[in-house]
Amino acid sequence: MKSRFAFLSALLLLTLGAHTSRAAVKPDHPRSQSPEIVPYIVGGGNAEAGAWGFTVALMRNASSPFEGYTCTGTLIGPDVVLTAAHCVENASTESLQVYAGSYDLNNRNGDGQLIDVRKIRIHEEYNTRTLVNDIAVVFLAEPVDLPTVKLISAQALAALVPGTRLSVAGWGSTRPVGDRYSPTLKSVDVNYVDNATCNTAFEDAVTDEMMCAGVAEGGKDACDGDSGGPLVMELDGTRYQVGIVSSGASECGQAGFYGVYTRLSVMDSWLEKAVTELITLNTVDDQNLQACIEQTALSRGWTRVDEVSEVVCENANITSLDGLAVYTQLRTLGLAGNPLQDLTVLPELSNLQQLDLANTAIADLGTLAEMPWLSSVTLSGLDHITCVDVNSGPYSYGELADAACFNNVLGIELADAALASCIRNIVLEDGVTAPDQIELVNCSNKGVASLQGLQAFTGLRSLHVLGGQISDVSPLSNLVELRQLTLFANNVSDLSPLAGLVNLYWLDISDNQVSDLSPLVNLVNLSAFFIEGNSGITCMPVSGRQLAYDDIPASCFSTEPTPDPEEIDSDGDGIIDAEDNCPGRANPGQRNSDDDERGDACDHDDDNDGFSDRAERDAGSNPLNPYSTPETIHQDADGDGILDAEDNCPLVYNPGQVDRDGDGIGNACDAR
Repeated sequence: MKSRFAFLSALLLLTLGAHTSRAAVKPDHPRSQSPEIVPYIVGGGNAEAGAWGFTVALMRNASSPFEGYTCTGTLIGPDVVLTAAHCVENASTESLQVYAGSYDLNNRNGDGQLIDVRKIRIHEEYNTRTLVNDIAVVFLAEPVDLPTVKLISAQALAALVPGTRLSVAGWGSTRPVGDRYSPTLKSVDVNYVDNATCNTAFEDAVTDEMMCAGVAEGGKDACDGDSGGPLVMELDGTRYQVGIVSSGASECGQAGFYGVYTRLSVMDSWLEKAVTELITLNTVDDQNLQACIEQTALSRGWTRVDEVSEVVCENANITSLDGLAVYTQLRTLGLAGNPLQDLTVLPELSNLQQLDLANTAIADLGTLAEMPWLSSVTLSGLDHITCVDVNSGPYSYGELADAACFNNVLGIELADAALASCIRNIVLEDGVTAPDQIELVNCSNKGVASLQGLQAFTGLRSLHVLGGQISDVSPLSNLVELRQLTLFANNVSDLSPLAGLVNLYWLDISDNQVSDLSPLVNLVNLSAFFIEGNSGITCMPVSGRQLAYDDIPASCFSTEPTPDPEEIDSDGDGIIDAEDNCPGRANPGQRNSDDDERGDACDHDDDNDGFSDRAERDAGSNPLNPYSTPETIHQDADGDGILDAEDNCPLVYNPGQVDRDGDGIGNACDAR
């Protein structure tokens, strides 16, 4: 049990600290029941010298570019980097740097340079779930004297035919699965694939804003960590960028699947307004607000959005602030007398100091809780707000916070006092203001007896309430974003409210009163499932080991009376489930090449070398030999003239291959 709880602690830390850049932590972007589409160079080689000088690396603050590397990007101007939105959606100008001028992330030649970031702009209609409009630009704090890449025109891209050769580059993973990133820039040639063909693989998840490239037989692809990188084509000796690495199948280079890229030919108008930052191109949604901005700009001589520092638009019948987020240098905003109800754009204005909301239609001030930089807020006429005397002021952020003006989470009625206290502590520590902003709740060992009221927290992704008295889990039935749920040591007997939580991959119901697992029939993503201590479960052995969905016999999902477990043989191979190392698939020989808990029939990596058996067979390596992998079959790590796959001591020079005891391990390694 200790190892599992240690892992749970690590899981909680990961949940709290993870970001969604594909390079460091795989983001959770389920797209279809076919191999999962996830943001992710396999099958290529070292990038050609001088051909990719416009390619840069995005990195979080770290001791070296390689340690901090997260994504790839391209210089489209001396101070403008083009990349994928999912690479920077959780980044800030303080946490992000750009490494340019070198193919080597270890900078051994000393020609690489680190540049700070002054601004990040993500496509306003970027969808974090579907990855539509997965594009962003990063503005550098200073220009660099390096090559830039030209972008393809819509006319030129329209002339592409399937099979046209393209190239992609990045520092990402060089193996189909895992995160083994390359310190040197890699590239690979792939073919253009039309969207109709691509959609047969990804079940119509590829939209007009996307394009695909790869090879039908697999083996060549962008991969984990290449996100944001360039897909290019060559015309008359000049390279043009046609796409941005965005997503693909979870196993890179898988036959029948392709890399998915943001299609740049449909992004020209967005790029023009994003890069030029002209006020006349970056229009807000509300015409009255746009007119006020343009009038102010004309009187001040401003032409670019980053020049606008003050906008006062009183009684202008403004109903929406959508689009205002591009005005990042705005310090004063006057909105008095407008029928505004929604302020959700404002937290993106991190330089805003003075805000006038007098006589607007704002119902509450919860949004302002995310803006601790505010120094002056005017609330005159908002008599329904009672936390302060609205007709006095203006008030600073601190004064409003001290008066508890911001939070509407604490108004949610939670039936259990222990749960309410736990949630209150989370709210106060994290500064959240709306229930859907809370993604992690850990109220373990606090004696929680009821989850009633928790249904309001629709953004919950991780919930851990072990060691309580919970019997009813129905308040969780609508929390469809849940990925992790720990109910260890409670009084739960009915799992039916969990039937629709199909995103769950961690579920711990140990030490409860569960007897029926049939409600879990659709929870196919379960990869960490614990059931020990439920004596009523008779359809399968109840042990303390970590299970996955495939370990659950079909009989557990049946509503028919459960037979004696000593008689159950779900796969009909003559071996009862309690003793079968693959109870869901017939394997009378019980072959288990790597001597782990799963037989070869259920094991997709029979030698535990990190490569799937399919990937090894496709590459020609031995799926039963951990030293024989798609990477090592052509390698001789110790330089003794014997390939690693055949060498009895692959890391120590031993050309004679002496093995006196005949154990398969050469003396050079036995001696160690």
